[in-house]
Amino acid sequence: MKLLLDQNISFRIASRIQDIYPGTRQVKELGLENSKDLIIWEYARRNGFCILTFDNDFYDIGLLKRIAAQNNLAENRKYQNQ
Repeated sequence: MKLLLDQNISFRIASRIQDIYPGTRQVKELGLENSKDLIIWEYARRNGFCILTFDNDFYDIGLLKRIAAQNNLAENRKYQNQ
C-alpha cells in the first residue's frame, strides 16, 4: 500500500516508512501543496494512494462520493427494471 501524506504530516516521515509502505509520498513532493482537498483526494484515487492525514475532510469526501455512487447505481437499476 502506498500512502499519500497530507501537508499536515512532515515530508520526513515518507522516507522513514518507505520500507513498510513503498511508494509513499508527501503532497509537497508531488506539487500538490496547498491544493484543495478534493484535488488531493482525486489524485490519490487515480494513482492508488491511501491518504494519511489529520484532516477529517477526506473522510467526508469519501463518504459523499460513496453515497453518490450508491445513488447512481440505484438509479441505473431503477431504469433497467422499467
